[in-house]
Amino acid sequence: MVIRGYTIKEAVYTLLEEEGEEEEEEEAEPAETPEELLERVQQLRAMVRELRRELRVKQRQIEQLTMYKQELEEKLQTSSEKIENLEKLVEQLRRGEEREIREKKLLKAKTDRIKLLEKELAKEKKEKSELYKKLEMLRRMRLLEVTKQAVPVKVISALTKDRVRAALRDYIKPGDVVYLEDPSGGGPTTVQLLVQAGISAVISNQGMSHTAMQTLEKHDIPILAPGKVGLRHVDGFAIADPQKLKENIEKWMEKHKEKMLAEKEAWLEEMINNYRETRKKERPHKT
Repeated sequence: MVIRGYTIKEAVYTLLEEEGEEEEEEEAEPAETPEELLERVQQLRAMVRELRRELRVKQRQIEQLTMYKQELEEKLQTSSEKIENLEKLVEQLRRGEEREIREKKLLKAKTDRIKLLEKELAKEKKEKSELYKKLEMLRRMRLLEVTKQAVPVKVISALTKDRVRAALRDYIKPGDVVYLEDPSGGGPTTVQLLVQAGISAVISNQGMSHTAMQTLEKHDIPILAPGKVGLRHVDGFAIADPQKLKENIEKWMEKHKEKMLAEKEAWLEEMINNYRETRKKERPHKT
């Protein structure tokens, strides 16, 4: 603050100096007149008033600064509270996100489990349906056997180990007649599975390998043509005419016996001829 070109500090200091100089001048100079003293008093009063006014201004400024400081402190407190609340909110959101992730993982695991169970259920239903069809087929076959209206024929789609084993597991029993839809490709090892199951006859189109036929013939199992036995497909399985089947089995057995007898006779004749040749070679020559 400046008063008449002086700061407050300079004005007070100047006033004190002037008072000191006045005291010295009083000793050296004659006393001032009343008019001069009055003027000096008025000047001092004016300076005091100015100093008081400046002091009030400074006090108001201090009060304003104090209020501003309080406002800043309040804003700082509010800001700190907001930051704390935001940090809590962020933490809650983070925990919520982690919980949501865990819930999603759990939901995915449950969904995968449900899908797996649905697949297993569908598989079980399919197997149940297939089993029901097989049971129904066996029931009808059994009915045909009892009534002797027709002879049930067990169908094997292809002469492979997998198809034969599946048929043996599901519905083929000893004494059954088997129809091979596709006999090609099967060898003696596959046919041996049917032989071991104790089947009574095989119905087959042309195409069975020679070695497979030999295996069946070796075990006296007839090989019959579908057209000769009146083979028909009914409701997922096959049937044959009982009379035609019986007649063709008997014919095959007769031919088979004749063939076996002829083979034995040929074998015996060969053995006799070999024996005679050996004896001739062993006889001593006459000189």
